[in-house]
Amino acid sequence: MIAPLILVVEDNPVVRCWLCETLEQEGYVTLSAGDGREALNLLETSNVGLVLSDLEMPRMDGRELLRRLRAHPKHAKLPVVLMLVYPWDALNIQSDAFLVKPFLQIADLLATLQNVIGPL
Repeated sequence: MIAPLILVVEDNPVVRCWLCETLEQEGYVTLSAGDGREALNLLETSNVGLVLSDLEMPRMDGRELLRRLRAHPKHAKLPVVLMLVYPWDALNIQSDAFLVKPFLQIADLLATLQNVIGPL
C-alpha cells in the first residue's frame, strides 16, 4: 500500500520539521506549509490524503483553513487533524480528530492518524 501524502501545516519551523521527519520515519510521505494560505496553495497542486494542522497560526489559522476546506467541493471530505493547545478550543470545530499539544508520545500522533486514515 502506498502511504497517503500528509500535509503538515505548522507555523513553528522546528515543530514542522520534527513532525515531517517523525512521520517520514514511520513510512508516511509529507509536504509542509507554514500557514493556512500556503496550505491552500499546495492543496491545489498536490494529491494530499490528510491535513495535520496547527490551530493557532498567523495569516490564516487552522479554523479558517478548515472552514475553507469544508466549503471547497474538491477538499470537503479531506481528513483534517487539528493540533491545539487547549482542549476546549475543539468546541464547535468540525475536524476529523484533535491532538492536544504538546503530545509527548509519538504513539499518540500515529494512533490518531491511523484512526482517521487507517494503518499503512
